[in-house]
Amino acid sequence: MKKTLYGTTALVAAGVAMGGASPAGAAEKITLGVSGYMQYFLLYADQSDVGQAGATNVTAGLINPQSNQADLDVKNNGEIWFKGSTKLDNGISIGVDVQFESFQSGDQVDEQYMWISSPSLGRLIVGDENGATYLMHIWTLGQGVHIDTGTIGSVAAYQNTSGSTFFNSPLGNTQGRALDNDSAKITYISPRVFGLQAGVSYTPRFTQDTNSALTTGAPSNGWEGALQYKTEIEGIGVGVMGGYKYADGIAALETASADADIQNWKVAAELTYAGFRVSGGYLNQVSGLNAANNSIKGHSWILGAAYSAGPWGAGIAYFDGESEDVVSTAGSDEHDKWIVEGRYTLGPGINLVGGVFGFDIDAEGTVAQQDANGEADNDGWGATVGVKMSF
Repeated sequence: MKKTLYGTTALVAAGVAMGGASPAGAAEKITLGVSGYMQYFLLYADQSDVGQAGATNVTAGLINPQSNQADLDVKNNGEIWFKGSTKLDNGISIGVDVQFESFQSGDQVDEQYMWISSPSLGRLIVGDENGATYLMHIWTLGQGVHIDTGTIGSVAAYQNTSGSTFFNSPLGNTQGRALDNDSAKITYISPRVFGLQAGVSYTPRFTQDTNSALTTGAPSNGWEGALQYKTEIEGIGVGVMGGYKYADGIAALETASADADIQNWKVAAELTYAGFRVSGGYLNQVSGLNAANNSIKGHSWILGAAYSAGPWGAGIAYFDGESEDVVSTAGSDEHDKWIVEGRYTLGPGINLVGGVFGFDIDAEGTVAQQDANGEADNDGWGATVGVKMSF
């Protein structure tokens, strides 16, 4: 796998050097453009009125979702992207992509990377970006409001009262990021040949937005690969993908547990016809420790259907996931969620969206163990309406 990646890098680099050898060529200097998205929601959520004093793993104060979080809230999400590219004389394109969160965030620069692309050579990405298994994932998306890592999770529609994470474990998604949030890496994605496309990534360490010396305080030496196939059979679009990810675990934890290494695999598929789309995915997090005695091991699946016609669209989806969480406590955290949602396109890049959703979080262990772990069960329902804008 390393020989393939190194060979591809050398091949693309040679093409870049050849393209730059002609000062009288037609290539132009990169000019950045501005694009991105903004989303604003009015959201209501009715949650459990239970819980005990604690806060080891969840929101400080009483673990009582109904009192900890407002029933009615205004939520927002957005990013501003600065992108630009140029095409060299030999047909190879080079570009940059820098993405900023549109509101104050601990991760103010979301992604930043460069890319080199050619129709015959494929695409090479270097920098802080998601890996091949994420980029080639087939998402189960609705028409306006999503539950697989998307809208509902992004704006914290309801309180996660378990010790597991919605984003880095199967408890909340099927994409399998697993502690790797836009870490600096090298990714190669091949051209699509007869519907088949392959991708591979190498990540030195699972740490974002830093040029500090390489340490073993985070998962390291990460490799991932994905295959995706898309075709059309008598008007029916077919898409399938599979991916595998592995990384050495946090060094301080590897001596304490054989499950410290990050390892997962996933599959996803979709069928489309006219305005209909049916899709689903499955993630198996084989191993991985987030911290001492805290595991992201588990599995999840999602199934959804959507339909669009002109400016209208509607969808429905169901998700089921679980994560081991506290290793010393028997059982796993479990999370079910569903949504019925839709959108109406008001104009180019402007969509009115809304949906009704439900959720059920069952924290692991007995009530006494939940209290000791700073966890609690939480279930309820909610509704949201908002505007999504892209520019």
